[in-house]
Amino acid sequence: MQNIKQLEERANYLQALLDHSPDAIITGDKNGLIIEFNKGAEVLLGYHKHEIIGRPIKSLYVNPNDRNLLMKLLQKHGAAIDYEIRIRTKSGKIIPMSTTTAYLKDRKGNIIGTIGIAKDIRRRKMLEKNLIKMSVTDGLTKLYDRGYFDKRINNAVNDSIRSGKPLALIMMDLDGFKKYNDSKGHLMGDKVLQRVGRIILKTIRQRIDSCYRYGGDEFVILIPEKYHAVARDIANEIRVEIELAIGPSITASIGIAKLKRGQSVYDFIKAADEAMYKAKAAGGNRVWANFS
Repeated sequence: MQNIKQLEERANYLQALLDHSPDAIITGDKNGLIIEFNKGAEVLLGYHKHEIIGRPIKSLYVNPNDRNLLMKLLQKHGAAIDYEIRIRTKSGKIIPMSTTTAYLKDRKGNIIGTIGIAKDIRRRKMLEKNLIKMSVTDGLTKLYDRGYFDKRINNAVNDSIRSGKPLALIMMDLDGFKKYNDSKGHLMGDKVLQRVGRIILKTIRQRIDSCYRYGGDEFVILIPEKYHAVARDIANEIRVEIELAIGPSITASIGIAKLKRGQSVYDFIKAADEAMYKAKAAGGNRVWANFS
């Protein structure tokens, strides 16, 4: 049998493991109340151990139902490995975390609680987000690419139909680009496309509108929620900025269409395309709205 000194040494060793782990280690009793909260958890979540002990573990979750789903996994598999959750810190900040959680059992195999070891995955989530964005981004203009537009346009149209909110599509072609590209060379042409990409990104409503390089010197912008005033203003501002920055050798012909009731994605894109060509046929360097 272990003597008292050996037991104390073992207890100190286990406490040192808890205290020096950079991960958050939280244990709970059978009722889901916190009974252990290590220093890693204190640093990450901002709570002092003594103010959190006895509180429900689920109170830390942004969505308490995530805890219920986690417990269902435990009941089914006995453990949950790398389960992603969102935890709210004492200051109110939301942190994405990956937790590995298992049952705590006594020597007879009776469940006496749970232990969870959670890692901060903010950096990983940011890297994942950047990789996803890179995979759907046009390398030259930094706008989304044509493939991503083909996916997003379907979702945008379905969202508009479901919500009843309007949706507009801006389609733009650069006047004089082919001649400029042929005379100045592809490197200069690429610089023009990059400049146009920056103008578009600067002009659109951030986190509301989305912009894409449609192909060659054609660009499209999805304008959700509003179409008349907002779409016209955005299109005109882009046209003017291009004329001032790159003109008169290169300008922009821009068409705008609104999604009509019962209109297909194909016809929606076609309406914007037709408006763009009307702007070009009228002399270019103008905006043509197909709202009829």
